[in-house]
Amino acid sequence: MEPSLPRAGDTAPVHQAQETDAGLAGFLEPWQPPSEVEPCPRVAAEPGSQGEPSLRALDVTIMYKGRTVLQEVVWHPSFMFLYGSPSPATTATEPQHVAFPSPAELPDQKQLHYTEKLLQHVAPGLRLELRGCRLWARRLGKCKVYWEVGGPLGSASPSTPPRLLQRNQDTPIFDFSTFFREMMEFRARRRPGSPHYTIYLGFGQDLSAGRPKEKSLVLVKLEPWLCRAHLECVQREGVSSLDSSSLGLCLSSSNSLYEDLERFLMEVQQPA
Repeated sequence: MEPSLPRAGDTAPVHQAQETDAGLAGFLEPWQPPSEVEPCPRVAAEPGSQGEPSLRALDVTIMYKGRTVLQEVVWHPSFMFLYGSPSPATTATEPQHVAFPSPAELPDQKQLHYTEKLLQHVAPGLRLELRGCRLWARRLGKCKVYWEVGGPLGSASPSTPPRLLQRNQDTPIFDFSTFFREMMEFRARRRPGSPHYTIYLGFGQDLSAGRPKEKSLVLVKLEPWLCRAHLECVQREGVSSLDSSSLGLCLSSSNSLYEDLERFLMEVQQPA
């Protein structure tokens, strides 16, 4: 039977929550004493960037049980999610880090306790990297991470079933070539809805457990700027996700989609 974390609305002092640490066993790899956690400064935007984001930019949102605690843009094709200060080895190999904020300001003490426990086991981090047409993830820490690709929060069905990221194993979690093919089908009215591009990462809790994603203790949302920009462009042309015969077919040249994909591939192959 899957161990359960506290439900929304449950309250308990921290000293009572200490007695239930065994409930985290199903969400972590075998336990080892975590390293000391220190605050980590927020990452600044790419130096010298004045215009629109690079085609490889990702919008990152971190939520603690539906509460947004961090929003920033990732510019580099390789970056690391971590909690606390990065190690010297991580600093040398990863040009950009996204630090989970401290949960100290959460009003619910039980939520604070379990969130802190999960984040302590994220170390040494979760690495994401753009290679070719795919976004790859590699879980390095003991905290289990589940991923899926779907629509906005609250949408009913994801385009991919939630899956566990295996530890120390590269896993493709998004394919840009698939998105572009589905986008062309959407523009040509050969599919009823627009393709999904929002990537969700649930830390410690299975996203298929039947609860809304926004109820997860720690949820990361990733949105590729390239995908969002093209979907908004297509929708402005008059193609709607709703299947309506009253909407005229409004298609412009498809070359721009492929041109942007070629530019994107050139960017991820260049040094950051």
